[in-house]
Amino acid sequence: MSAQISTLPILALFNDWLPTWGVVANLLVAPVVPFLTILGLGATVFLWLPPVSEFLIGLARPAGQWLAWVAEATASWPLARFPWIQGWPGAILAIFATLAAIGVVRLAWSLFVAVGDANRRRSATGVLAVSMATDISEIESPRRVSEKEATSLD
Repeated sequence: MSAQISTLPILALFNDWLPTWGVVANLLVAPVVPFLTILGLGATVFLWLPPVSEFLIGLARPAGQWLAWVAEATASWPLARFPWIQGWPGAILAIFATLAAIGVVRLAWSLFVAVGDANRRRSATGVLAVSMATDISEIESPRRVSEKEATSLD
């Protein structure tokens, strides 16, 4: 999700559309990405030793095929491309749209968590802020909890 959010303005710079199924595609390929990264790096390191490099590429091939299949499949789904303004105006608009969406999600989450106490709300909002790749400076540093408070939480 963070990758999708952070690359959205860059996509808007170069395209007159934005991917609507990108988050779904990223979630589907997430399990194979570390595997592909490690094997791809290993194959690159061992380029001077072709049998090892080819072996690592062979191990990575099924995961790479899965990634390619997901990319092609999600690109063919209905409404796969959302029309958007290309260039700097589109990039700036994408940034503001992303910030607005993060704000709405954070507000909805804080209302959902409002049933709990204030500390739980702050913690949940902080976790959501990190997961949505917002500015880290907004997250409050944890406060010290006295031993008495710690036992009363159990």
